[in-house]
Amino acid sequence: MGTLAGGWIVAVFSPPVAIVLDGLSFLAMAALLLAVRLPGRGANVGPRPSVVTDVVSGLRLMRRSRVLTLVPVIGFVLNATLAPVTVITPKLMETLGAGAKGYGLFLALESGGMLLSGALIAVLGNRLPPRRATAAGLVLAALVYAVMWWRPALPVLLTCAVVLGFAFGILNTPLNTLMQRMVPAEYLGRVFSVLGTGATLGMPLSLLLLSPLLDRTAPALWFGVASVLMLGGALAWILVALSERVTPDLRAPTPVPGPVTTAAD
Repeated sequence: MGTLAGGWIVAVFSPPVAIVLDGLSFLAMAALLLAVRLPGRGANVGPRPSVVTDVVSGLRLMRRSRVLTLVPVIGFVLNATLAPVTVITPKLMETLGAGAKGYGLFLALESGGMLLSGALIAVLGNRLPPRRATAAGLVLAALVYAVMWWRPALPVLLTCAVVLGFAFGILNTPLNTLMQRMVPAEYLGRVFSVLGTGATLGMPLSLLLLSPLLDRTAPALWFGVASVLMLGGALAWILVALSERVTPDLRAPTPVPGPVTTAAD
């Protein structure tokens, strides 16, 4: 809802107004946080593990599942794909004569698509298989980017914004649900920290490598690049998901290598 409102404010008023309201929203959030009261927790027994120890233990757990191992890679690819697209879309809107208002409308429609996907997931609930939904979101995003590359006209881009937001919602929510189902509760924070780290690195690294090329190429070309990367991620996800139909028991202790014995022994 926040992005939807922000896009509307930019389209109806102006970017400076949106920036001022954005700053005020952070002040309001800071004030509201003062009223938050968290439930008490018992004192931790034993030494407190370091952040590095938490991340390493999370990686060790994720290595026991091919699906969980691929999730940070998917997050990295998604953010690396979004980085150039996020940069060139305002430039493309200027080229098409829509400017900041066109970009604001694009973001608002994209958020509307995410709201639609959230409503669908809420209605379907557990009837929505998370692995298939994640694959469907990746494939749909790849197809939408392909259409945006093939026909970068304003009506097409605005229509694609709704479908793209829907695809992101169908992709992200089931993927997070799958991780919460697979990972033991005591490891959730560690595993999500690994996922967050991998996903966050995708955008700055992508911008660092591609920024010299963005002004030298046609903006719509990067929609094609995003489509290819998304399709590659979809194929990788489908292959890994098919190879691990049975979810491994991650609550079982990690096996310790030892001598192999035979029946005769």
